[in-house]
Amino acid sequence: MKKGLWDIVKNAFPRKGEERSVVVEELNHGVEITEAKVNRVEKYVELLSRKALPNLSALGKGGGIPKSDRLVIAASSRHATTMEGEVRVKRQNPEGAIDEGELDGLLFRALWEFLNHYRGWVAKKMGANELDLVLANIEIADVRLGSNRVFNPLGFSGKEFTIRFKGTFIPRRLLPLLEKLHARTKELVVVEHGSSLTGAVAGSNDFVVCVESGNTTVFISKEDERVFVGEYGWGTSSLARSLMGNLAIDEIVAEWILKQYKKDKLSERFRRLVEKHARDEFRKLLKLIAPLQSKAKHSRPIVHFHFRVDLPLLESWFMEPHAHIAGFYEQLKLQGIRVEVSKKIKSFTPIFSQTLLALLLHPHTYVQYAFLNQLLKRRAKWLIPSK
Repeated sequence: MKKGLWDIVKNAFPRKGEERSVVVEELNHGVEITEAKVNRVEKYVELLSRKALPNLSALGKGGGIPKSDRLVIAASSRHATTMEGEVRVKRQNPEGAIDEGELDGLLFRALWEFLNHYRGWVAKKMGANELDLVLANIEIADVRLGSNRVFNPLGFSGKEFTIRFKGTFIPRRLLPLLEKLHARTKELVVVEHGSSLTGAVAGSNDFVVCVESGNTTVFISKEDERVFVGEYGWGTSSLARSLMGNLAIDEIVAEWILKQYKKDKLSERFRRLVEKHARDEFRKLLKLIAPLQSKAKHSRPIVHFHFRVDLPLLESWFMEPHAHIAGFYEQLKLQGIRVEVSKKIKSFTPIFSQTLLALLLHPHTYVQYAFLNQLLKRRAKWLIPSK
């Protein structure tokens, strides 16, 4: 049987547990679309194809989004804000068992408190009017009565109802695009790029620093909250610009030098020169993010760095136990999850694509709270755009 025909047969009869997923990532240089098969039963993710578009708007102009079981739009921090936070609501009758009427009321109060807490902050962060923001999606990620975690509070009692929401705001102007994309998938998820990796690797006193070619975005993870905290103009291209300025060379030559470094084809003198500039540039990044660390509850938060673009990484940068390369790919290997790559994809390095892997594999929905999320959707349906 020819390979092309075999691919058609495999696609027509998916294996048990297999989902077809598409991830759209808004990056500095444009948009990257990745199609993949995800199988949580047999523990593998297979990357099938990748392509690039100039921007999100191109998705609505025949951008060629494949049909999928799940479509994840990971918009930049300019176009999306994902907040994960806890809300505590006191019960009027802590000794009584919760019935569906009270549960509905508790969810409604908690939802409003969550939205009121974040909406103004989101508007300021995104430079938008509050009326121009819409809730793209919201999920319940955790529920507790007192100190006890419960999946369904009906019939239980307790003094304090604690609920953890995960929601994403987007500008209203993106709604027409999302309406078009709904037709391409069974499930559409919108998140802020970098937020899924933060949820996947960060503990309760951590920062996640996502470095792209032209900018750096920082997220904080605390015991009761995970949110964006800052964005800076430093990116991996800063190293090339440093070489250009100090050696009086153009961008093409600077990029060539860096490629030769990665291939270990530079002379000892030039290798040391590149490493010196790399260290100097990395110190600039550390200096930029240092003020953010004061927001942590403890004096020595752990900082997880993720570099989206390959660059000379010196092991000495990460000898410090409180700063290291994000380890989501290592988590996958420990869990026995394979990452397979189609021959159609010319180059793929997992350690530099951990945001993509997190978007494919980190949960966007919480099946253990399916009943509660059904109630939540009923309460929030007038806030969330429908198909």
